[in-house]
Amino acid sequence: MTTDHLRETGKRIYWPSPQDYSEAVQTPRASFADEELRAGAVETTPLGLPRCMSGNFASVFCFRSQTRKIAVRCFLHNVPDQQTRYSAISKYVLSDDLPYTVPFEYLEKGVLISGDWYPILKMEWVDGVTLNQFISENLSSNAALKLLASYFKQMTLELRRGGIAHGDLQHDNILFSRGLSSQLASTEVSIDRFNWPYPATSTSTLVIYPNVSSSPAL
Repeated sequence: MTTDHLRETGKRIYWPSPQDYSEAVQTPRASFADEELRAGAVETTPLGLPRCMSGNFASVFCFRSQTRKIAVRCFLHNVPDQQTRYSAISKYVLSDDLPYTVPFEYLEKGVLISGDWYPILKMEWVDGVTLNQFISENLSSNAALKLLASYFKQMTLELRRGGIAHGDLQHDNILFSRGLSSQLASTEVSIDRFNWPYPATSTSTLVIYPNVSSSPAL
C-alpha cells in the first residue's frame, strides 16, 4: 500500500466507492480504529441499510454514540495534500470563535476497506436544512428571506474578518439549523472548500460551480 492509500490494479487506480463505504460502516468494530465510532452504530433506512448522503466529494453517514450524533465523511477521491489541508483547517476551527464552523477530526487511519485504511472526517452531526430548502420553504415570507439575507451577509463578513474563505458558498454547502421556535437560528458551512491563511501558496484542488465562483463584495 502506498502512503496516499492508492492501490493500482493493472491500469486502474482503486479508491472506495459509496457502496464500499456503506458495507464497511455496517461493521464498525471491524472497520474503524476510533473507539467512539467502534462503539457506535450507523443510522439506517427503514430497509435496514446505512443512511448515506453522497455528493461529488464525499459520502456522509450519521453515527450514534452513547452521548451524541456523529457525522462520518468518507472521501470519494484522493485529494493532493489532503492531510495537510484538513489538519490546518481543523486547528483553525478548534480555536476560532465563529458560530458557523463545526470542530472536526481528520483521521488518517479512518476506515478499513479490503485490507487498506482510508482517511475520514469525524465531526459533530448538525441537523438542519440546506440553503435552497430554506428558501423553498419560505418563498412566501418576506421576513424570513430578509432575515436570511442579513445572516448571510453577517456570516461572510465574519469569515472575512477571521482571515478565511469558503470558496464555494453554493446552496448544498450551507446548512441552517433551527431553534424550537422554527426561526433561523444559526448557519453552518461545509469545510470541503475552505481556504485558510496557511500555507499561503496553497491552491484549491476542487472545481466549484461557475455561477458562484466570483461574487461581488457584500
